Amino acid sequence: MKDRSMSLQFPVRLIVAALVWQGGAGGAAAQPGPGMNPAPRDEGAVGFVVLGGPRYAGSDEQRARLLPFISYRWANGWFAGLENGVGYNFSGRSDLQYGVRLTADFGRKEDASQALRGMGDVDAQPELGLFYDQRWAAGVSLKAAWRHGSGNEQKGSLLELGAGYALPLGIPSKVTLGVSVSVANQDYMQQYFGVDAQQAARSGYAPYTPEAGLRDLRAGVNLLHPLGPRWGLNAGLLAVRLSDEAALSPLVRERNYLLGTVGMAYKF
Repeated sequence: MKDRSMSLQFPVRLIVAALVWQGGAGGAAAQPGPGMNPAPRDEGAVGFVVLGGPRYAGSDEQRARLLPFISYRWANGWFAGLENGVGYNFSGRSDLQYGVRLTADFGRKEDASQALRGMGDVDAQPELGLFYDQRWAAGVSLKAAWRHGSGNEQKGSLLELGAGYALPLGIPSKVTLGVSVSVANQDYMQQYFGVDAQQAARSGYAPYTPEAGLRDLRAGVNLLHPLGPRWGLNAGLLAVRLSDEAALSPLVRERNYLLGTVGMAYKF
């Protein structure tokens, strides 16, 4: 796919990290990573996910994608995977995880949408990040994740804060509700929502310089249904509302939009 980098950067980071990450991954299809309870042994998961949503944040063009995923977590605290990157969890507790990780911002391709013509590519970049995840027996969880290094000048930073609640259904299936916010620095906002003088000349858009601050608000629901001792089905729906600074960008056609995912995983 010629716009694969955009496909990975936006839906996987936002859907998997905001739906699965908000307590929706547990049981047979659990994806190892910083948002999970520590394992007494090495374990991993492999599977696929079907993603549906806009071509980029604020696009009015929709598409569906089928993508693979794989994750692995070692009992000593190290983990690696497509959705959580490579990192280390310093905590050995089942209700608290925190640590460091290296992820990737996959950037954005100009040819991903006609609306991006003249904007140029946003190059893929490695990002250094921190994560924190705490859970309580009542089903409530709080989470925070920070990453830095996105954009062509590698100066973009994004802070994500979230809370989740696992509904006590009394059946094998698990439903989790979650809300979260994303706060970005000015370099990040300019890279993904701004239009500088050169971009304005090429694209025809008016110049736009967004300020640092809130990027978006999100609310989601996630369902995990075990299909056996090792197989599981995961489905989620995420509603996103862009902040005023992002929504006023000439690139944004839809301020409010939905993202959906359906996936299946095998735990080993």
